[in-house]
Amino acid sequence: LVQVIGHFAKRGDAFVLTPDQFYVGSCPLHKVPVLGELLYQVLVMKEKAPPEIAAAWKKLAGVSIDGNTLKLTMP
Repeated sequence: LVQVIGHFAKRGDAFVLTPDQFYVGSCPLHKVPVLGELLYQVLVMKEKAPPEIAAAWKKLAGVSIDGNTLKLTMP
């Protein structure tokens, strides 16, 4: 089980999830800065979105989480 808790931030021309907490199982990898970042890149960022979704994601004006709801705002 991989769990990421964080927030969205604009990086370049798209929004990305910036992890505040990162767990594999119950192990809090965010407390081990170098290892946590490396495993985040390998486990989470390795997967690429399909081209249609990636193109639509770049057009977003805003991304936020409100409770358990992901809100995507188009211009």
